[in-house]
Amino acid sequence: MASTDNIPLDIVDEGSHSFLTFTPTGEDGSTAIPLAQISSMTLTLKDRDSEEVINSRNGTAIVTSGAFTGDPAGSVTDGVFKIVLTPDDNAIQDSTLPRGRIEIHDALIYTKTTSDYERNKAIEIRVRNLQLVTSE
Repeated sequence: MASTDNIPLDIVDEGSHSFLTFTPTGEDGSTAIPLAQISSMTLTLKDRDSEEVINSRNGTAIVTSGAFTGDPAGSVTDGVFKIVLTPDDNAIQDSTLPRGRIEIHDALIYTKTTSDYERNKAIEIRVRNLQLVTSE
């Protein structure tokens, strides 16, 4: 599953891996920021309804000083970042949500460049409740 800027992910089944793909852009809104020019990039995952943080992803460092941290895993090709979301990142938060219903999660990406330019990005993630999946 993949997402481009401002387009929601396809529906992700709870407890599955998925990917966030996005291109952080500079002040002109169209030029991709190279990895080497990113001093920090963080990820926050929240359940939209409860606003609770999911899987302790509250300002989790993705990139520090132009390099990926490894948790969550990530890569970049031609300015397009790909971040791996784990099954715990795609867990249903509302235990009363009926089977087959969709829960909305928000991935909030914060980027700061080496020239102190800051940018926020929100990506909607739609997670389908299977009521069959348990984390180990």
